[in-house]
Amino acid sequence: MFILFVFLFGQESDIKLDTRQQTRIELSTKFGRVIFKSPRKDSEKLVPLVLDAIRQSSKFLAKYGVNIPQKDLSITLMEGSVDHLDLPEWLKKSCHPGWVQGGDKVIIIKRRVHDCVPGDFDSSFQRVLIHELGHVTLFRLREDFWVDQEVHEGFATWFEYQVLGLTPVLTDKICSSKNINFDLSPDGYLRAALIFFAFTPSDVLKVISTAQINELKAAYRKGLSKFCN
Repeated sequence: MFILFVFLFGQESDIKLDTRQQTRIELSTKFGRVIFKSPRKDSEKLVPLVLDAIRQSSKFLAKYGVNIPQKDLSITLMEGSVDHLDLPEWLKKSCHPGWVQGGDKVIIIKRRVHDCVPGDFDSSFQRVLIHELGHVTLFRLREDFWVDQEVHEGFATWFEYQVLGLTPVLTDKICSSKNINFDLSPDGYLRAALIFFAFTPSDVLKVISTAQINELKAAYRKGLSKFCN
């Protein structure tokens, strides 16, 4: 199953919700205080899913001795169109279900989770959120990484697979690619994730705080060899 996500580098969008139709709930989590906003009719079902996604992510990090800095985090589930938002045109026209702004704002589009992510809504919503929490994690552990998209998307995709216990299935096209050549295709995300699959999880969570970006990218072929004959 392939899913597309995006991290918006330094871009802010004016997110306006109808307060009569949406719920704002404060949650205390291991990521810090979470402000969760969602359509009122969905909040009762979604709050446990949000808490469980954060619990799974926190449990994975704790397993390898990582205590993520606690800061305020906003998670918003939006209904309807994104046409009124200040977003790049390619993002408006694509099927990306979620993105992160500035490292502390997660935005997920309900309609795109339904239309663009295979599976039932609950599991798809959690998978999208866990991927975005990967972006949040990397931003908090190594703030200068936000300027490099392929490293950020690679880490978030790796994080998603690790937290959910998934194994990547590589196509022949990926296996024949000797360079990352990152793009916003499903193959592009998996190629970027191979940077991190080259390491053990414990090593990934150690090196991201100290390694130079070029050093990480150099691990791509090692990650490729783990899954391709």
